[in-house]
Amino acid sequence: NAFKFQTNKRVYFEVRLACTEANTNDASWCAGLCSVKAANTIVDGGLTLVTTFDGAMFQKIKDALTVNFMTSNGATQETPAAAKTVVSGTFYTFAFLYDYNDGVTASVTPYVDGVAGTAQDITISGLDATLYAVLGIKAGGANAETLKVDYVHVIQER
Repeated sequence: NAFKFQTNKRVYFEVRLACTEANTNDASWCAGLCSVKAANTIVDGGLTLVTTFDGAMFQKIKDALTVNFMTSNGATQETPAAAKTVVSGTFYTFAFLYDYNDGVTASVTPYVDGVAGTAQDITISGLDATLYAVLGIKAGGANAETLKVDYVHVIQER
């Protein structure tokens, strides 16, 4: 299904997942709502997401064990904020709540295992793209990396 960040509707995203890395720090993965749903949502090399998209995403990049959270309105992206240091093969629940706030600047609050992180503000104007639940993984080497997804839950007010 498709969703949209709007001026008068809240959106909640939640996923429970685990990444089992064949080589420590080798995998790159992402999960969230994103206007780009392509093979290169995670840029080849695994160090960033695409540089232009609408949405909010959790991302674990190659060469790190930290999962970051970021929001993006086109090419205007909030600097990724550390959300959780993860252990290979361990399940975590990642979630965020998009609150349209004053209808001009929304507030997006990330949650990891039910604990709220620091909210990020995002300008609503220009958030016109359709958003899709996107989950992806890329291997940083020759070994297979495994993203296990228990569930994905998305709710948008109508």
